[in-house]
Amino acid sequence: MVLRLSVRGHSESKNLRRGELATESKIIGLDKLATSLSTVTVLFIHYHHRGLISAGYLKVISSAIECGYRVVLVSTKLSDLWCEKLVSMSVAVIQRGNSGYDFGSLQAARKILMEHGLLGSKRYVVINSSMLNIASHGFHGDPFLDALVDPPDEADLVGITSSYEDRTFHIQTFFFSMSQRMFEAKTFGRFLGDYLRGLNSTKEASRTYAIKNGELKLTRFALSQGLLARSLLFHHGLPDVAAFEEMKVLSRKMVDLLEDEDGLVCANNIKSLINDFSSEWIPKAGLQYNPSQACWALLMSRGFLFLKREVLELSETRSIHAPSVCALLMPLLSLLTIDIPEWSDLNQLPEIIYAPPLRSSKR
Repeated sequence: MVLRLSVRGHSESKNLRRGELATESKIIGLDKLATSLSTVTVLFIHYHHRGLISAGYLKVISSAIECGYRVVLVSTKLSDLWCEKLVSMSVAVIQRGNSGYDFGSLQAARKILMEHGLLGSKRYVVINSSMLNIASHGFHGDPFLDALVDPPDEADLVGITSSYEDRTFHIQTFFFSMSQRMFEAKTFGRFLGDYLRGLNSTKEASRTYAIKNGELKLTRFALSQGLLARSLLFHHGLPDVAAFEEMKVLSRKMVDLLEDEDGLVCANNIKSLINDFSSEWIPKAGLQYNPSQACWALLMSRGFLFLKREVLELSETRSIHAPSVCALLMPLLSLLTIDIPEWSDLNQLPEIIYAPPLRSSKR
């Protein structure tokens, strides 16, 4: 079943002036959702400059299907071949214009589910495509993903990590989930509507606007509604003694791994990398840091087998919080005895990795 709905509004007029795509949505496979008895809906928010679904991302999608969850993929760029493949796997696919980043996709998915009477899940899990799947087997094989489905304390908003970037405490939204009372609330619909209306009038770059008015304000919105928000890791942003000990051990093992036969680290730049590795995860004054990047080694050491894609990319528009990751990722995987499966996104890096041009404002 193919439906075409116009979700044009304030956001579209701005993007058309910028020469971007219109926001008419093409929807395929909603009938599969209507027959599902699952109380969990997983929303996969996808973007890739060539429309690629990576093998690691597909692994997580497949695991959600195998668990019997209702699965929706919202994409701003997807090839017809991938669209057909996903629908054949019982995924409902929404293709929309390239505007508004993740929260534009989230608004489109919520609007379509509501208009077709397909709300009613107890949990809505959101998985975006900004993370590389290093070795996670997905739902029912990854305790972090499963905790998003069944969160501690039944939190209304729960993510993997949280931070205090831009002086604002917030749940980071690369992977997160919402309770039914949050996702289906009229006030949340208004929050998303305000986001799109603001996109029409802002003079900020789209990415900057999406972070400030989407990710940073989402947690503030939840708390203002009396909802419980928490992250599974780094919730308070203050490292404990265990974290220091863990990084101390990893750093020593890394030095041992990279020593030459004379017991010396092989070059001065390696010493510099070890210094970065040992300290880059520590919060800066005012807790202004990004644990999804800076704490990459701690995350993997604790079993979170994903990596933020942008830490491997070169871009003049993004700050990198983890200078050691490109050089030390593979040694760390060796130290942690993490095997790289055939479907790991590491095996597809030439197709996955990209860096948008300096002036790009799409998504």
